[in-house]
Amino acid sequence: MSNVVKVKRAVQSYKDFQLGPIDLNIKEGFITAVIGRNGAGKTTLLKGISHAEPFLSGEVQVANISYDQDRVNFNETICYVSEEMNMYSYFTVQQAIDFVSSFYPNWDIELEDRLLNEFKLPPKKQIHHLSKGMKLKLNMLLALCFHPKVLILDEPTAGLDPVARQELLMLLQQWIETGEKTVILSSHITTDFEQIADYVIFLKEGQVLLYEEKEQLKENYLYFTVSPQTNLPKTGIYSYQKGMYETTGIIDRDQEEQFEAQYRPATLDEILYYVVERGPNHAILD
Repeated sequence: MSNVVKVKRAVQSYKDFQLGPIDLNIKEGFITAVIGRNGAGKTTLLKGISHAEPFLSGEVQVANISYDQDRVNFNETICYVSEEMNMYSYFTVQQAIDFVSSFYPNWDIELEDRLLNEFKLPPKKQIHHLSKGMKLKLNMLLALCFHPKVLILDEPTAGLDPVARQELLMLLQQWIETGEKTVILSSHITTDFEQIADYVIFLKEGQVLLYEEKEQLKENYLYFTVSPQTNLPKTGIYSYQKGMYETTGIIDRDQEEQFEAQYRPATLDEILYYVVERGPNHAILD
């Protein structure tokens, strides 16, 4: 497996926030999810990788191409998509498509027609009259139809109804089937990642806290439930929460023999809460 995106010592800094230094290698042909609380740096990271808002320092290569080395090929290789529309709002949907497609000789007209139909985009409607979800769908169409090797999606399911969200997730899975295309995405709806993510990056306060294959994460961390009277061991538990009727938390899988409990693989939400953010009660982990 080759690394299609390579990030070295990347830093972005604002008045009250700093991202990095970040070192990342993103595998080609997979879906990588970026998870973190609001303000963790998800959008800053994605914009920096795509050069939509370049890092202050560090290096980014996409398919062994850097922006400074070859801007044209870099921009044809990677695409950043959000709900924002960075073009004239008085364009109609079709005018926007015609405008963007004129820059790409490899524009896929068949895919354009298919997505116009599947997304139910009204070609004659002006962009400023589109809903949040419809603007995102248009941005998706504009990105997919020139076939970038790396597609970066910032909150792609925000504003979509459940049916449209499932359709989008299926489309992304189809998109990477050849093994030559890669998706990096963020979302507050981590159940989306449970379905489609192959790798997961957890961010906290501008730093990468965890980066692992999703199934390996589920193998490593167990969610436990015990009665509140249970004496918890002093090692092996990342954090826990004691309630009136039960105590819950996450423990290393190789530590589960320390006490009797109901165990199951942890969800991504639970890993974020108990491992990355360390929950309300911190435990000592050897």
